[in-house]
Amino acid sequence: VEGRGSGSVSELVTFGGPRIGDGAYAKYVNVDALPDIPVMHLVHDADPILANNDPLWDRIGFERSGIEVCCDPHLPQLYVGEDDRGGSPNAGIKFPAWNILDHCKYLGVYVGPRAPLGL
Repeated sequence: VEGRGSGSVSELVTFGGPRIGDGAYAKYVNVDALPDIPVMHLVHDADPILANNDPLWDRIGFERSGIEVCCDPHLPQLYVGEDDRGGSPNAGIKFPAWNILDHCKYLGVYVGPRAPLGL
């Protein structure tokens, strides 16, 4: 991961990205590799990859670099605080996390792989 030099990035945003390292790696990304670059991980409750793997990542000590921000899978809505979900039509609803398409739906947009044109 390199964030300096010509063509460097000004911000990094991931959608449904898993935790990929321990605390030392997260610190390396935040302090050494990308010290001046905001890193934001968008997540939601209906994402099966995150829902099914978070307990494992907790047990083995994996952490996120940057910050984790909850969002709505179906609406262009970010949830800044725990009580912020009140305005959502989905407030209080825990989505079942089982469909891989739910891993690809963020902020009302499908962000997953697409078939090549012409198929």
